[in-house]
Amino acid sequence: MKKSTGYKSKKKPARKKNSKSRPINDIIERLEKRMDFPEEQNEKSAVRSIEAPSEKALKRYALIPLCHRLTGGGETLYGKVAYDSWAHGAPVALRDTTDGFIRRLQLKAGKISLEIVAERRHNSWEFVARVYTGEKVLHDFVLKVGRDKLLPSSGGFYQWSSSKVPATVKLLSYEQDIVFDKLSWR
Repeated sequence: MKKSTGYKSKKKPARKKNSKSRPINDIIERLEKRMDFPEEQNEKSAVRSIEAPSEKALKRYALIPLCHRLTGGGETLYGKVAYDSWAHGAPVALRDTTDGFIRRLQLKAGKISLEIVAERRHNSWEFVARVYTGEKVLHDFVLKVGRDKLLPSSGGFYQWSSSKVPATVKLLSYEQDIVFDKLSWR
């Protein structure tokens, strides 16, 4: 014999097809009405922003295959150190660098210059570099520092950290490879 608990069971109303997706569709429609944009314009603007990366971004993405080659291609140029903040310091003062110690380098090959700022940290060095031609920042090169190859980030900056300082620095592109003089860190 069943005991009644005092609760009456109610039947749930029959659901319409697509009722699960209906609330989502209602929300989307309400959002579109708030934005006062026709549906077609919203879709086109979203697609345009996805389809149209900047020219600088396209240049950076085109460099990815260079990270897997030994050299870029084309002619080889040789560059020299144009400016070194350590050039006029006493060797004794430079021998034992402390935390926060900074070195600035400018390497030049023709019209192209590579500027590097290195900062000594506790057990490593932090580096930031950028490639210029005149005042214009270039995004056309892969920076090879020692064995590591780096792509430029937005703004054309190369950033890396290392426990060792680089002896060799190269810029690789499809048209030319630029090899700079070896750097002395002592």
